[in-house]
Amino acid sequence: MGAIRSLCQHTLLLEGGRAAVSGSTEEVVTRYLSAGEPRITIPVSERADRSGSGRVRIADVYFEDDNCEATQRVPSGGAVRLRVLILNQGAL
Repeated sequence: MGAIRSLCQHTLLLEGGRAAVSGSTEEVVTRYLSAGEPRITIPVSERADRSGSGRVRIADVYFEDDNCEATQRVPSGGAVRLRVLILNQGAL
């Protein structure tokens, strides 16, 4: 998306071979990205396929954007942080 944003001022989005949106690149790219199918996920803390003693567990894993807010989208060439929440149930 970075190349499209930097090279194009006007963009056309096709859906099913037909023009769906025509407009500013930012508007069209935003629509394209928001049209992705939502993913159904099981939080890592609720997964049943884990092994080990359970004394130290990964409770959550997520990406953060430049504003330190959780995000599911990582822009090409953009900055991103990976946060991992680890719970310690006993002495290490």
